Amino acid sequence: MNRIIPAAIILVLSAGGASPSSLDLAVANTGISIGNSPRFNGVRLNFSDNGVERLRGLNFTFWKPGRNDRLRHDGAGFALTGTGAAELNGIFLAGGGMAGRRFRGVALAGLGASLDEMTGIAIAGLGIATDGGKGIVIAGLAAAVDDFTGIAIAGLGVGGDRMSGLFAGLVGVGGDELRGIALGGLGVGGDDIRGVTASLFKVGATRLSGFVAAPYTEIGEVRGGLVIGLYNSTDTLHGVQIGVLNRAGNNPVPFRYLPFVNARFR
Repeated sequence: MNRIIPAAIILVLSAGGASPSSLDLAVANTGISIGNSPRFNGVRLNFSDNGVERLRGLNFTFWKPGRNDRLRHDGAGFALTGTGAAELNGIFLAGGGMAGRRFRGVALAGLGASLDEMTGIAIAGLGIATDGGKGIVIAGLAAAVDDFTGIAIAGLGVGGDRMSGLFAGLVGVGGDELRGIALGGLGVGGDDIRGVTASLFKVGATRLSGFVAAPYTEIGEVRGGLVIGLYNSTDTLHGVQIGVLNRAGNNPVPFRYLPFVNARFR
């Protein structure tokens, strides 16, 4: 009996086709791998991934990765320092940073995450950047979200191009196109804002429609909606301003500056 077990292990190792840089207890690349196996299904333990191409299952690494430009990982990954891949699908945790060209699932990074195309939830201690995606983004300091639909919250600020959803930053929120709800501690700014916008200090925009609330608002064109503040300044008003002093640049001179309420609808 004692001789059968070692013999069985040797047989399985040989059937697994272990690579020169890994020790695999596997059949047809499925099982348990220790080392830098480039393709594997199952549970894998490696010091640092480099040149890996395809993983399915659990992957544990300890050091920062090398180049894994073609890596697709479906499953779960736990990296003590950082992880990176072409495509990540599943649940991934990294003590340092995380990078992926395509991401679907849940990502938790101690420092930062750069996910070019994401769908899911991403949380990072410092910052998150994504260039196209949908889901929930939470960053300790800053979040840069382009072509994003969902929720983005950051300790300092949220910024990006073409943002739709709910966005909040203790310092501010800014974007070329904002659709939805934007909440900024000190300010909210953008070229084209539509929806609900609020700040404890200032809201500034080139074009804006919807509901706005801030002590100071400075808007190039209000295309329809309600603006509430202490001082509201608008070059072109098509809506209503409510505040201590309201400026509507397109109103005739007697009505250009009015206390309490100013309005124009055409």
